[in-house]
Amino acid sequence: LQEKFDISTDVHFDVPVDSTKGDLTTSVALQLAKKLGKSPREVAAVLADAVVGAEGVLKAEVAGAGYVNVTVTSE
Repeated sequence: LQEKFDISTDVHFDVPVDSTKGDLTTSVALQLAKKLGKSPREVAAVLADAVVGAEGVLKAEVAGAGYVNVTVTSE
């Protein structure tokens, strides 16, 4: 988020109630979108792209209005 939108923030992940939505989820894009003047899904896409590069992350997907769902490797 820092590189793309020049903003720094803590990103908190939760365990989703529905396990088919991944292992972790965050709504930070919904919280930042208005401040950035961007759509939540656009912010979520940037975050998802950044998270995919992290060690132990299998995939990250944008869902709904702007959530990011993350699936981690089993290792």
